[in-house]
Amino acid sequence: MAGRILLVDDDPELRAIMNRLLCCGGYKVAEAQDGETALALMETQAFDVVIADQALRGGLEGTALLGHHNRIAPHKGRILLTGHVSEQLVKICRAIRALYLAKPCTFEQLKAKIEAFSLGAHRRRCAT
Repeated sequence: MAGRILLVDDDPELRAIMNRLLCCGGYKVAEAQDGETALALMETQAFDVVIADQALRGGLEGTALLGHHNRIAPHKGRILLTGHVSEQLVKICRAIRALYLAKPCTFEQLKAKIEAFSLGAHRRRCAT
């Protein structure tokens, strides 16, 4: 199970619900309401998984934020939440090594994506 999660969404109600569910699921969660706050947190803390909404307020989209996380922590997990899945977005997610999840989604779907990173990390450790 991935331990530390950064949750980035500009909807405070959705962020609060997701935080509560993730914490009840055994994860340690930090929150950011925008990309700039998330970048600052990523510079001072390590996260096993970053979950970001694509449409964030401010000048930074979720894909740009996750791309930065890919550069500073390439072996960690990234999940993009989006209301609009497109071929272009899927290609970007592949390039930044992120999974994507169409909104609305269930907590079980989100948890499965988070656990996919833990399983992948376990397989990489076992292969070396």
